[in-house]
Amino acid sequence: MGQSVGHWDGETLVVETSGIAAGIAGWPQVLAFSAQHSDQLRIVERYTRSTDGTTLMMTATVEDPGVCESRWC
Repeated sequence: MGQSVGHWDGETLVVETSGIAAGIAGWPQVLAFSAQHSDQLRIVERYTRSTDGTTLMMTATVEDPGVCESRWC
């Protein structure tokens, strides 16, 4: 759906995706502004395993200065 690059930030895997094409299944269709995103859309996903190893916490931050004034999580 775009170009994804991952890197580790301590114990957290960070995946940054940009260059997301319109009409590709996935995040853009899930988002409230799915029908209207610009070529500036950037999604940052963060995956962190709990200390006991039984839970995976995932957060996503969505930024699209071409459509939204502020980012949201």
